[in-house]
Amino acid sequence: MRHYGSVTQMSRSDVGEVVAPSLADATVHAGSEFLGGPIGRRATFVDGWWTPARVAVGVALVSFLFGYFLKAPCLIRGWGGVTRYSHLCYSDIPPLYQLRGFAAGLFPYLQHAPGQQPLEYPVLTGMFMFLAAWLTPAGTAAVLWFYDVNVVMLGACFFVAVAATALTVRRRPWDALMFALAPGVILAGTINWDLFAVALTLALLSRVSLGKLMTWVWTPVLFFTGTIALPAVFRTPGQPIANVGPVFVTSQGLRSAAFLISRAETAATLSALLVLTTPWPWVLKALRTFRCPAVLVTILGMTYRYIFVILQTAFEMFESRKSRTVGVLEPAERRRLAAAAVGVLLSKSLQLSGDVHLAMQSRGFRGEVYVMQDFRARIADWYWLASFTVLALAGLWWGK
Repeated sequence: MRHYGSVTQMSRSDVGEVVAPSLADATVHAGSEFLGGPIGRRATFVDGWWTPARVAVGVALVSFLFGYFLKAPCLIRGWGGVTRYSHLCYSDIPPLYQLRGFAAGLFPYLQHAPGQQPLEYPVLTGMFMFLAAWLTPAGTAAVLWFYDVNVVMLGACFFVAVAATALTVRRRPWDALMFALAPGVILAGTINWDLFAVALTLALLSRVSLGKLMTWVWTPVLFFTGTIALPAVFRTPGQPIANVGPVFVTSQGLRSAAFLISRAETAATLSALLVLTTPWPWVLKALRTFRCPAVLVTILGMTYRYIFVILQTAFEMFESRKSRTVGVLEPAERRRLAAAAVGVLLSKSLQLSGDVHLAMQSRGFRGEVYVMQDFRARIADWYWLASFTVLALAGLWWGK
């Protein structure tokens, strides 16, 4: 492979890097005759924004919208009667809005509508349905709104699943088009909530490290935020759903605690993903771009850089003390040694900060953080900004 500026030239020797569908698949090979034939050995490609994964997501958007418009007979006339089968627009989503108590604001699994069974879907899917019900505006068209909100959320899951499929086997990213154009998704993608489970499965297959998020973010946030939110479960006035001795668990309290924990988990997860996926100097430069004070950015940068040095120093101090200690010390003696270690560590930190500051000044540091990479907003960046703005405004409108 040879690179000439923004143009990449590929030859036959590069087939082992990314499989070309027009060479490896007989059907695509035959169909490519309508577009000029299979890829040539001297083909050149512009290294642009439209990667195979993004093309697959764009095709998935078109096919998912086509499947949504196929449900027009039920969207206009409702989901009652046998016409929902003859027009291929049947869905479990609208009837379960009433039958499983989402219309009445009931919490799944702990509450259920009178004369109906509890929710039969898995727990994560149930939380997905409950979130959609919470986003649904009340009114005479609530059932239709519930269906549309679920379609938007399931569409997002579908796009994640298509992107994960393209990224799972990087030598064959174009295989994701088979999923993006699958008739089963077009015709049955909104029958129920299976796309949510598919998205989670494919995200795992694409080697997204959930263990690190579970250990570093989700469990600590759940512990601390759950401890803060626990009293609200019992003290918030509302409809009792269970009792623990003389105290009652209310539906409103449980919902308040769930919202608080979910918001804290979301904020912590997004912050952790930003740090784990973005080089730290870029984060600092982005903060300066948003006019954060230079002193604050410098403190963050130095803290992130040297906190590991201080932790290593503390570990070596305690290991050295342990290697010179014989027998078991009295509690008072252990506290004295711990306090002395804290003082020594503080002294080392002050000495290190002074040395580092002098070294930085001798190299021309005057309080501003400079990064070699230059940030430039591309068209795609403005599209993403517009999309997030629309989503934020929609969230504010739904939260009225």
